[in-house]
Amino acid sequence: MIIVVGPERTSIVLGETPNIGYCIDNTLAIFKKISEVVKFPPILRLGIRSLWIKESKATFVKLVSSQKQLLYKNVSLANEAIDIACGFILSDDGYKANIQFGPMERTQLQSTLLFPPSGLPEVVTFIDVDYFKEMEKGEATPGLLRDFVRRGLEYANKQSQELANNLQIQEED
Repeated sequence: MIIVVGPERTSIVLGETPNIGYCIDNTLAIFKKISEVVKFPPILRLGIRSLWIKESKATFVKLVSSQKQLLYKNVSLANEAIDIACGFILSDDGYKANIQFGPMERTQLQSTLLFPPSGLPEVVTFIDVDYFKEMEKGEATPGLLRDFVRRGLEYANKQSQELANNLQIQEED
C-alpha cells in the first residue's frame, strides 16, 4: 500500500484487491485516519483508477495483430506498428472515465504495476480505467467517498469485462 498526502493531492494505492468492499473499507479507514491529523482541502477532482488484466492464449505478435485489425482496420500508421494502445474518454451521468488499453507482455506489465503479483501471464490485454468527477470545492465526506468508490469500481468492472470480451472474440478468430 502507498499513501500520498499533499496540499493538492491525496492518493491511496492498494495494489491487488480481493473485492470492491475491501477497496471501500480501506479508503474510508485511511481517509478517516488522515483527517485526524490534517484538514483536507476542498476537492476539485475525485478519481479512482483501476487496472485490469485479461490473459491471452495468443502470442504477443498475434494479439497486437488481432487488435490492430479490430481497432485500426484501415489506418496505415497502425499497420506499421509493432505495438498498439487505444484510449477513450467516456461520459457517465456527470462522471467521466479515461480508459486506456492494449496488449502487453509480462516484462512491460511488471514495470507498469506498482505491486506486480507473482505468476503474471506471458501475454495480456491491459486495461486502465481512470474514473473521475470534477467538482466545485466539495468535501470528502465518508458517504461521498463510499458511494464514489463503489460507483467507480462497478463502472470500471463493467467496462473492462465488456472490452476484454470484445477483444477476446477477435483473438480467437
